[in-house]
Amino acid sequence: MPNGLIITVAKADLCKYQADVVVNASNEHLQHIGGLALALLQAAGPQLQDVCDHYRSRNGDLKPGDAIITEAGKIPCQYVIHAVGPRFSDWDRSTAVRLLRRVVRQALNLVVAKGCRSVAIPAISSGIFGFPLDLCTETIAGVVREHCVGHVPGITHLIFIPAESRPPSWSFFFHLGFFSQISTPSLGVYMMRVGSLMLEVSSGDITKQNTDAIVNSSNESFTLKTGDCSGFAVEDECSQPHKGYLLTQPGQLSCKNIIHIVGQTDPNKIKVVVYKVLQVCEEKRFGSVSFPAISTGAGGVSPSLVADAMINAVVDFEKMKKGQSLKSVKIVVFQAGMMADFHRSLKTKEGTVQPEEKSIFSRIKDTITSVFGGTSVPPDVEEDFTIVGEEFTPAIFQFCGESHEEVSKAKKYVQDLIMKEQMEHTIKDSCIGLFTQEDCRKLQDLQKKLTVSIHLEKRGTDSIIQLEGLSRDVLTANDSIKEMMRKVESLDRRKCEAVLVGAMVEWQHDASGTFIPFDPFTNLILEQAFDNRCAKVEININNLEHMADLTSKEAFNTNYAIYILHFFFTSSAAEGLPGDWDDMKGSELLEVPLGTSSTEYQQVEAEFRKTGLNYQIIKVLPGHTEQLIVIVGSLVSY
Repeated sequence: MPNGLIITVAKADLCKYQADVVVNASNEHLQHIGGLALALLQAAGPQLQDVCDHYRSRNGDLKPGDAIITEAGKIPCQYVIHAVGPRFSDWDRSTAVRLLRRVVRQALNLVVAKGCRSVAIPAISSGIFGFPLDLCTETIAGVVREHCVGHVPGITHLIFIPAESRPPSWSFFFHLGFFSQISTPSLGVYMMRVGSLMLEVSSGDITKQNTDAIVNSSNESFTLKTGDCSGFAVEDECSQPHKGYLLTQPGQLSCKNIIHIVGQTDPNKIKVVVYKVLQVCEEKRFGSVSFPAISTGAGGVSPSLVADAMINAVVDFEKMKKGQSLKSVKIVVFQAGMMADFHRSLKTKEGTVQPEEKSIFSRIKDTITSVFGGTSVPPDVEEDFTIVGEEFTPAIFQFCGESHEEVSKAKKYVQDLIMKEQMEHTIKDSCIGLFTQEDCRKLQDLQKKLTVSIHLEKRGTDSIIQLEGLSRDVLTANDSIKEMMRKVESLDRRKCEAVLVGAMVEWQHDASGTFIPFDPFTNLILEQAFDNRCAKVEININNLEHMADLTSKEAFNTNYAIYILHFFFTSSAAEGLPGDWDDMKGSELLEVPLGTSSTEYQQVEAEFRKTGLNYQIIKVLPGHTEQLIVIVGSLVSY
């Protein structure tokens, strides 16, 4: 972990585990009458219950989310932390998660406060309190990760021990969000754990692998064979129609099935096809699969690009929590010289924290102009992008009844109930096209927070956001997005104002004897204050707050004063105006008739003639976007 914490997941007897601190899953009354609590009491002796009774007599019962630390009695550790986890309920899942996070956080803080270095934690609340083990594991791991990032080194070893009747929960590593170290069990073999998957890269012959599935990278008609061992039966199966992949019998290979795929030369498409194969393996409940180094041979694709694409596909598959059955992924490299490229790709992830899911947002182009700093993208080359809704783990209903009719009624009742709670809503507005990367991250956070799927298509003025989910969450998300849109629209309007003001006026400040311009927004703030005859206004210079005195033309902070200057670009501004523009001579409104040869005039005349009126058109005046004023004789027609 980031601060050197070693994590161990083990199936062990917590009563005998030698750690400085052992965490006990207790109840509010500190009565150790069942489960792990009773086992710890029996191992520690009656003094463990005595100290708990003494604490309770002085302080009263604990509440869910509370934790206290006591002496350990005869248990081979220094202290026992009695942690009261929440009772789980689907109706109030968020509260249960919040209380579990709280009690784990308190337990870790108590360990640090006592100066202890190691702690063994069970899957708190996953027993009779009904907390789902996967959610319990994810919650505890999340708190451990936050503790590591937010604290100085204290705990050096943390042991996670699920219920004795259950296997070790490797998903704890996945929820911690890191990749293991690369191991080399034998020459030419690299292994690294990615979440709950074991990823292996080795050199050799893929036809010799004994995994559940072997992948064959072929052509569109699947006439390229996996070595000479597949057999004629496999060739016959490959003649059937397919949708980019085909599952056949193994022939003479030592696997359960061969998965035939259409070879790709685009690394992005290679990543997609590997991800698809992993999904197929999971659907078929395969425990292992072997891939070749796709398209590095006849396909001629760079091995380093293929390595990144294939390994990133495995990472994405695991991040989406797709793997329940699939536990082992092998990449078999036929040409040993390519092993260095795959090793280099693994090395970039070795021992690191799981990356944030930015793959979607990395395609978002920031449309802020270079005037305001940051990365600029010209409007004429801005790319469209799409954000897809988050995938949710499906809920499975199983119906049992005395007859088919009863089952059908129950099914329809549940379907109707779900549909009543479901809602779809589409937001279409041009300002969605102005969303920045930060705005889109907020959408992703909103999607995670609410039971709602957010699908964004950023296509300039035709950008849309589609919401789907529980009615209350869709309405909440809609309000939040509308507020984001208002802020984006306001910011864009302010940018336009800053550009217009900057074309006519420039404020500058002294920087070691040289006067340099303020940034466009500060320039706008100063000019608006000057126009409003404000004596002083707060501004930032070099990220430090200053009070600008517009009378003395000085900006002050607590240590020094800086001179500021005020320039008007009257001549330059006039030179930049189109030659056919008229001088308004101080008037706020100037009537500008359209010329008879202009496109607008001719369009208006054609529309006007459709009315059947034969009046002579004297002049046409522009109005609003969809309104032109036509003056005919002594009548005015709109």
